[in-house]
Amino acid sequence: MITHNSRLRRHTTHLVYILSLFVVFLRLLSVDSATAGSLSEPLLEIKVSDPRPLSAAILILEARTKLAITYEDPPYLYPDEIAVSPEGPLIPKGGSIDFSYSDDSEPSNIIQSLLEAHSKMGNPGIFQVDKSEGFYLVFPLKYRNEKGELIPQSSLLDSPISISAQNISGIDIIEILCDKLSKALNKNVMIGMIPTKPFSKIYESYNVIDQPARSHLIKLIKDSGNSLSWQMLYDPKLKWYVLNIHYIGYIRSATKK
Repeated sequence: MITHNSRLRRHTTHLVYILSLFVVFLRLLSVDSATAGSLSEPLLEIKVSDPRPLSAAILILEARTKLAITYEDPPYLYPDEIAVSPEGPLIPKGGSIDFSYSDDSEPSNIIQSLLEAHSKMGNPGIFQVDKSEGFYLVFPLKYRNEKGELIPQSSLLDSPISISAQNISGIDIIEILCDKLSKALNKNVMIGMIPTKPFSKIYESYNVIDQPARSHLIKLIKDSGNSLSWQMLYDPKLKWYVLNIHYIGYIRSATKK
């Protein structure tokens, strides 16, 4: 005969068993959550303080990702965005960027977040990123004029340039490109630091007509077979641009972080 007490004991035992299973489930859930958290990709940081913080941050990101991320300065015309360097010349006043990102994110999203971090810090220029033939192109959309007013701007390298020549080296093509770009923009564009060896190839016939200036640079870089990128920097004293081409992985010593 099953007594009332027997039924009660069975019911209690069954309830304890269910509760113990629930506790085990909660513990497993907690372990899984902790494991997932420990396996998640840690955020990477870029911290720079530089006369050109976005330029410096891009060099670091470029070195980490091994991607070509080109950069164009805004013109520095607003007095509050210009400073005197210890050596004497005028330079961009500069600023800082403190930026975190996940290495799993798409490069375009990482760069866009970097541009937003740059703007939030109140640094000069409002920038955009585009992509062309494997190159990520960062250039200013707006800059401040002498009165501090925001002025729209497009990429300097949108300018269509035609070059037709025979028996010419890559470095000579770059010189012609800078000369034609200067005339198209009515602003001096000078050759700065450029490795000559990658552009020593002689073209028996070079004929690129009415193409954006950047298309010439991309063609020359691809023809060289080297991992190269460029930055166009504005000199606030001389009021001209300087075209620098560098191997991907180069970082200015003052901004290695």
